[in-house]
Amino acid sequence: MCTRLRCDVSDEKFPTQQVTGPPPRRPVYVAFANATLPDTDYRIAFINQSKTVEGLLVLPEGSSASDRVIRLDVRAGLSFATFLKLFQVPSVLKRTNAQWAHFFATQYSLFGPTLSLLTPARVLVTVTGLGRSFSSSRRLKSRILRWAYLRAFHLNAHIADVILFQNPADMQTLVDALPRHLHPKCQLIGSGVDTNFFPESRPARRRQSTKVDLLMVARLLPDKGVDDFLRLARGLSEEAVFTLVGPASRSHEDLLQKVLRADRDGHIRYLGEKTSSEVRTLYRDSDVVLFPSRSEGLPRVLLEAALSFKPIVAYDIPGCAAVLPTGHLVPRFDAEAFEERVVQLVRSRGLRERVGDEARHKVRLEFAADAYVKRLDAILASSVNASRSGQPMRSKFHSLMKGKQE
Repeated sequence: MCTRLRCDVSDEKFPTQQVTGPPPRRPVYVAFANATLPDTDYRIAFINQSKTVEGLLVLPEGSSASDRVIRLDVRAGLSFATFLKLFQVPSVLKRTNAQWAHFFATQYSLFGPTLSLLTPARVLVTVTGLGRSFSSSRRLKSRILRWAYLRAFHLNAHIADVILFQNPADMQTLVDALPRHLHPKCQLIGSGVDTNFFPESRPARRRQSTKVDLLMVARLLPDKGVDDFLRLARGLSEEAVFTLVGPASRSHEDLLQKVLRADRDGHIRYLGEKTSSEVRTLYRDSDVVLFPSRSEGLPRVLLEAALSFKPIVAYDIPGCAAVLPTGHLVPRFDAEAFEERVVQLVRSRGLRERVGDEARHKVRLEFAADAYVKRLDAILASSVNASRSGQPMRSKFHSLMKGKQE
């Protein structure tokens, strides 16, 4: 079993003696993510449960759920400082003797495969979501970003051994942009949540109010539908309690001020950012989860809310459509239909319980982390003895570098 590792890549001592005892008997797999992962996350489950590889996580912060963490402070966004830190990816792969590099999040997915050419590691890329650049076709900035992303994705598709997608719609969009000979690299893997953190039966709710509790868990960003939530709260505050949980965004101070004003006026409760455990408690004590997001990959909020037996109101967008049962979604961006669905659930406890049970059944069946671990293990095992898909480009790159040195 791989020796547990916790280190900081920025430390000068990184890690010349990071592994003690006998060398691992299985290939070393290193997963790169740009956010602190909750204890329910499928990537942590894979690191802890894989039977094919010895796993390590590269995260901007440590994790209480796994000690197999290397710290590299790459976070959401692409500042110049973040761009420079990405160049430490080859060092991580070389010093851990990684046979597999798995890149999550946009920054890593765009630059990680190319940087991995400096190492022997095979490459996996997971597309976790295409974002608003693909959902908004009329904005010039979105069109430019979409064009740039597709060019970079095309290059990385030649380098990567396997390209994984979390929902079918994103897979269709990007596979259609690739040459046909690259299509076999693309696979749908989905996502997952560790179901051990969630109850097997409907939990007793600790009711603090006679009103129905409506919960939204999201970062304070316009695309998450926070304005929709605030509008609903103003109109339905006599029938329901509205609770908003999630961190603010520095780039959207105006939205934070709207939220704080609604909290002061008594329309909502804004609780800020909460831990994974605290959010699970809020799911338990809520009646309905609202998710008016405009663009998603495969949202963990829906998975966790469903596993908590909660009915969910969400728009019919690709990431949500992959999670919720047929008939549970509201027509895309139809605010009136969204409000009508909320009112129906507020006024009918029986409907809330039926919808919550149906959502939980699907998520428990299709998105348990155990199933994700088995799927990824099978992909890695089937690729161990296969010829490296990106080998031609790798060979050309190393030949070019050797020629320059001579």
